[in-house]
Amino acid sequence: MIQEKKRALREKLKKVRAELGNKKEKHTKIQAKLENLPEFKNAKTILLYHSTDEEVSTIELIDKYI
Repeated sequence: MIQEKKRALREKLKKVRAELGNKKEKHTKIQAKLENLPEFKNAKTILLYHSTDEEVSTIELIDKYI
């Protein structure tokens, strides 16, 4: 069941990424969506990792929240 949910979420996010514009624009839109999630806004602790070149950049988030 969890694997199916993960697979569905990956497919959904893949479609969302395909609909976004250039790489910088993608990063900005995804970061804004993340920061507007109630779970993110209400979190007492957040875990961020340093992204690779193929992933959405997390550098701005890290700089902002550290």
